[in-house]
Amino acid sequence: MKKPAFTLIELLVVIVIVGILVSLVSPSFMDFRRRQMMDETVQIIKTAFAEGFSTSRSKADIYAFSFDRSKPTQITQKTYDYRKCFSLNGSNKFELKGTTECTDTEEEKTISFVGSAKIITPNFEFYYLPPHGDIATESGFSSDKLAVELKDSASNKRKITVYAKSGLITTK
Repeated sequence: MKKPAFTLIELLVVIVIVGILVSLVSPSFMDFRRRQMMDETVQIIKTAFAEGFSTSRSKADIYAFSFDRSKPTQITQKTYDYRKCFSLNGSNKFELKGTTECTDTEEEKTISFVGSAKIITPNFEFYYLPPHGDIATESGFSSDKLAVELKDSASNKRKITVYAKSGLITTK
């Protein structure tokens, strides 16, 4: 008596069906992973910005964030003593002193992120100023907001907007 077994044709049909299912699920899974990595990158950047805002208000230090297009997957975070780097002008607004006065940093760290997300905003440097969390940039004083744009390998874009004084950080 013969034992029941699968025929070669039955095995081939099952393999073809499994292959079709994998080819249907794979693109959506890859898109899910890309979105997940972008969300993770946005969260890393938002956390760093929020930490800088909070610390600049509580410790009365300046938190600087800079980005260089040659390193699109990292942001440099530095802490300065604001008395050395900034001065009040005639209209009671902070002005950045020359860069030679600001060379001594109290702390510096690089924030790197994984995945295919890269910052596409042109080179920037901005500073959270104590005591209210105002934002200053290299080009001058800005009291409202600053935006940083990210893009991944599938051309999905996200925009992180940092609002001065309130510390609010939004994403689109």
